[in-house]
Amino acid sequence: MLNTQQTVARRLAIAIRLILSCQLVVALTGCAFLNRDNTPALNAVEKRLWPQSTGKRVAAFPLVFPIGLAAIVTDAFVIHPLTVVDDAAEDTKDCLWEDWDWDDQYVTECAVLPWRAVFTPVVFAFDLLGRSMFDVPSRAAAVRARASGEDALSRAQALLAEGKPGEALDQLKDVRVYDLKDEALAARIDLTMLKAARKTGRFEDLNLHRVRSLLEGDSADETESILCDMEKSDDPYERWAAFDIKVGSAGAEMENLPGALEAMKRVLADPNPVVRHLGLQNVEERRSYHKEKAQAPRPEIERMAREDADPMNRALARRILRRIESRSKD
Repeated sequence: MLNTQQTVARRLAIAIRLILSCQLVVALTGCAFLNRDNTPALNAVEKRLWPQSTGKRVAAFPLVFPIGLAAIVTDAFVIHPLTVVDDAAEDTKDCLWEDWDWDDQYVTECAVLPWRAVFTPVVFAFDLLGRSMFDVPSRAAAVRARASGEDALSRAQALLAEGKPGEALDQLKDVRVYDLKDEALAARIDLTMLKAARKTGRFEDLNLHRVRSLLEGDSADETESILCDMEKSDDPYERWAAFDIKVGSAGAEMENLPGALEAMKRVLADPNPVVRHLGLQNVEERRSYHKEKAQAPRPEIERMAREDADPMNRALARRILRRIESRSKD
């Protein structure tokens, strides 16, 4: 009996050490381990050795687990680092060996040259470590993402010109703009999506944060023009979508959004009672409207509390005013 207990305890200790080792490997490999494209050895073990049925998995676990653990270690410390060596070398080249000015700063470049050589292995080592631990897109992946984004944008613009905004939106809604590493291209995609969404009413396909950021970039004038036209639309949903883009959710500070306060005033005066109600809800959900310098459209809310044709809106406006009064006394 004692020997049996010792055997069980020893096996349990081994299992605990294996689990802790696996957790350590996962921690060391960071985000890179979460992308299964970076774990070819583990993928092979899972594909070839891991059964489909639950019963067979239970039976195979004692054999597959140590093999899988070895595959994880191999992926983390051998295979994945080897696949990012070229990218780390290119990063080091871009950082230290691309920016030269021999014509105007010859002496300076000569003086800096030894330091470039000294820091080359340091930069390379840290870059390689970072790419090994974190899921940094490879240069080839970035090039492919850019080419794919440009291709999708070209097709979408052609479809939009042909009067097929729904198909144009379908071309762009799955493009991962955050992977493009090209803000100009991403902005063109977001602007094209806004144009297509306006023609289809599919504003839910937009990334409102990204469309809102267009108001601060090179596309600001064109975006502002589109939103102004949307605010004048006969469609109340389109008018609300323009407001939603300009003002955003309750978590966004209106002080940081161009034209947000004026947009808030317009939506509270909208002819549609539902749009006015949604505007009041947006005001009520904000946590900053009671502050001394907050951009709360108080005169418009007071007018609605007295005169709005919808009794629900009058009641909600009065409630907002009471909360403003109570919070201003705190």
